[in-house]
Amino acid sequence: SDIIAGVTGRVLAIECKSGKDKRYITKKQIEELEEFSRRFGAESWVGVRFDREWWYFLSLDDLDESSTGNNFVVDIDLAKKKGLSFEELIKN
Repeated sequence: SDIIAGVTGRVLAIECKSGKDKRYITKKQIEELEEFSRRFGAESWVGVRFDREWWYFLSLDDLDESSTGNNFVVDIDLAKKKGLSFEELIKN
């Protein structure tokens, strides 16, 4: 994972992706994030940022599989619909 943060008694492990279009995350990256989180008692999250947008944080359950099934994909619509802002993430 790219970021490990402790927030009010919680530990967050966040895989971060940024760019201007869809963000792809390999299944291997998600498996490694889940394994790391399990070992350290952390919550698994994916953070995505698109050009001229804020960061959005999504639970692994909110990720969509790509059409090939080899990756997960997040676009701006999914991020805005299901993602949390940083403030919302640390409040939960």
